[in-house]
Amino acid sequence: MDSERAFRTTRSGANTVELYVFPDADISEPETESDDEDLLDLFPDESATSDDSSEDDIPELHWNWIKRDLSVQDISHERRFESEERTVSENGSPLMYFKKYFTDEMFQYIADQSTTYAVQNNNLRIHFSRYDIELFVGTLVKMGIIPMPRYRMYWSADFRVDSIANRLTRNRFMETMRYLHFNDNSQTILDRDDPNYDRLCKIRPLLEMFRKCCRETKNEEMQCVDEQIIPYKGKHKLKQYLPCKPHKRGFKIISRAGKSGLLYDFVFYDVKNPIVEDPLPFQPANYVLKLCETLQKNRNYKLFFDDYYTFLELQLRLKEMGILSCGTIRANRLRGCPMLFEKDLKSKGRGAYDFRTDAKKEIIAVAWYDNRRVTATSTYLGIKPKSTMKRWDGRQQKVINVDVVDNNDKEQGEEGSKRERESRVSK
Repeated sequence: MDSERAFRTTRSGANTVELYVFPDADISEPETESDDEDLLDLFPDESATSDDSSEDDIPELHWNWIKRDLSVQDISHERRFESEERTVSENGSPLMYFKKYFTDEMFQYIADQSTTYAVQNNNLRIHFSRYDIELFVGTLVKMGIIPMPRYRMYWSADFRVDSIANRLTRNRFMETMRYLHFNDNSQTILDRDDPNYDRLCKIRPLLEMFRKCCRETKNEEMQCVDEQIIPYKGKHKLKQYLPCKPHKRGFKIISRAGKSGLLYDFVFYDVKNPIVEDPLPFQPANYVLKLCETLQKNRNYKLFFDDYYTFLELQLRLKEMGILSCGTIRANRLRGCPMLFEKDLKSKGRGAYDFRTDAKKEIIAVAWYDNRRVTATSTYLGIKPKSTMKRWDGRQQKVINVDVVDNNDKEQGEEGSKRERESRVSK
């Protein structure tokens, strides 16, 4: 083995010595497979582990696509056992609406846990009641309406807010803020290697109580599954970034909500695959199945979602559960459906569409062209009835009427609970 010494001048002008070692020329590596292939085995290709591009994970289903409209026998929505479900009155006061989700039991639980935390910190003189927590939460709501840079300013002489300062003293507010807790620290698992470790253990009981109130609300016929962002600017492992949302940074939840905006169920997105009884090999689809576990079966609920969640296998599973579905879908998830290419639809003009149906599985795929091709699949909506919609034509510089496959877009429901976007089909 040979070696050489070389002198190099650093940026500061000093001379340094570098030693280069060369292997003997007569020593050659054996003719084996490249080590790079072994390294590739250690680092799998991202495309092979993605939600929709892994061919090995796709269930072996035979699809028989023919050009025919979808024929569905009965899609009427059944309403049974409604007396077991809570209703949210449209004529109720804001306080009544708030109490539907933040119950007295929830406030009492927060008071007990906050008192426990104060005792654990050797502060035996502090005791919180349900009324104390309700007053504290009401104060936070009032502060959200009248924002100030510092909490203490609400009690200061120059900026005093009587509706806050007259109901709650500054010291009591700061004490409540300090000891506010939602779970017993002595019962939480802090070892991150433990299989039962929960990143949301600090607020998990409160989340489950709120989720229980959502599930007890009477469900609407038209519902939607989509992600929502809970705004958060701090640091946390579960913090997500969604550039297309009004609030781009925060905690992401997958929610099931109705067209009225009411939230019926939700799960926090924690990167892990949700636990369901009979999972599909696609993480987004399993989130939909997880949310549908609390939805009554065989009542012909109509569920809508966007192309991130839509899989043909998911829609067939929902159909077996008695839940009808409709959603936009990505081209690589059509399972060999022979649809017209985008350039062919573009040559026919805006409003052109193509469709295929698997009559045995009772599912239809429709490709519609506006500014680009948009493909949707459904287990209960066909190409009829058709209607027209007004669209702006940049070439003609005027509004024109464009034929559209009417998928009852106005009934697709609330995305999350804040109507964060319009239908992707109408874009």
